[in-house]
Amino acid sequence: MPFVGDAPDDSKIADGEILYRRVLDREDMVVHDENLQRWTPRNAALRFDPDGMSVYLAGVLAERGIGPAQVAALRTGSIVFSVTAAEARQEGLGVTHTPAGPPSDPVAFAHGSICRDPQWSDRELRERRNRLRRRFTLAWGTVS
Repeated sequence: MPFVGDAPDDSKIADGEILYRRVLDREDMVVHDENLQRWTPRNAALRFDPDGMSVYLAGVLAERGIGPAQVAALRTGSIVFSVTAAEARQEGLGVTHTPAGPPSDPVAFAHGSICRDPQWSDRELRERRNRLRRRFTLAWGTVS
């Protein structure tokens, strides 16, 4: 698998691929960015596990006739933000398709990851995550 820097990246995922991130509609997870004049996820909603930050690939969902509403339905009280693979890559992050279930479970099968360079310091990751956070836009749901 190719890399963006030292972050795993799947070159079969087009730059234009939309990545959905499910976020709980709570004050500690969502903020209205006055500079951007729109809602964005807080950094706390964009946590990186060792294998990356979970997202759902819109193209894989669309092949099965579903979209961000089904991603939000995974947990009550969720909304969905989106960012493109290109926007993640512009921050030095990679994008991979990491199915969490079989094709018969279309949402789990559409699971992907935004991957980081494992050698980045905590500060470097925070800076890149904060820049990426500002690129996310609300794709589904209403912030309460």
